[in-house]
Amino acid sequence: LDDLYDPRLHFNSKTFKDHYEESTPLSEEIIRRIAVSNRPITCAEFVHHALTHPFYGYYTNPTNTSNENDDDDWDDDDDWDKDDNDNEDASADHVIGPKGDFVTAPEVSQVFGECLTVWYITQWKETLLKPKEIQFVEVGPGKGTLMADIIRSSLDSFSDFGNSISKIHLVEQSPAMRSEQQKRLSEIDKANWIFETKGGFNEKAEIKEENADTDTSSESDSESKSESAEKKESSNDESKPTIRVIWHDNFASVVAHTAKQETKIPSMVVCQEFVDALPINVFEKTEDGWG
Repeated sequence: LDDLYDPRLHFNSKTFKDHYEESTPLSEEIIRRIAVSNRPITCAEFVHHALTHPFYGYYTNPTNTSNENDDDDWDDDDDWDKDDNDNEDASADHVIGPKGDFVTAPEVSQVFGECLTVWYITQWKETLLKPKEIQFVEVGPGKGTLMADIIRSSLDSFSDFGNSISKIHLVEQSPAMRSEQQKRLSEIDKANWIFETKGGFNEKAEIKEENADTDTSSESDSESKSESAEKKESSNDESKPTIRVIWHDNFASVVAHTAKQETKIPSMVVCQEFVDALPINVFEKTEDGWG
């Protein structure tokens, strides 16, 4: 590890502030992991922590990505600091959108989602032969804009297809993003919505009490949520289709959930600009081969 360790970089010395960025909680966490494991971490491990660390990940908790000791705006008036806005919904804006780090096609225009809708309808008709019930699965749904555009255009212009949509599975780890996704979908008034928030957006993934390593959901909480969903479902407008939205931390959870369904439902999968954000493995060719 001698070649990887430089005390000038790994200790936050004011002497080197002009040349190096100050340490962040995430960088300190990664340094501790390297020290404890007594080995370098892989590129995939680094990217995984940077994006989805439960406390400091870029996607999972953007409000903690900046340095708490930063005096804000010392280097850039346009940088985002947790003091700029403590609202969780605003942290989603920090990632995607005009105030974020990047903008994807669905955030520019609903036309992208409408074009995809036409393609999905074609598959529904020609490949699946118009099943009465289907479900959507979106991996990395962002703010939920794309899925909302698909559902809205389906219900507005292609009611046969739209009425066949019974479930939406969203693979998303960020509490702030889950909140934004629910907001976008609930704005569509041509459907009855049932949001399964078990382990969902309104439960802090970044709770920092020492006893936070246990599941915070009790059986009574689960029963209460179930009863609430049942009451909401019973009061639905029967003239509208009912769509149930379920959040998952990973794709394996979707597979496990669908496997338990008594009736097998065809799935349509959406994956927009997601692969480029996955942790990657880096290989090096040496005299002994690839490693």
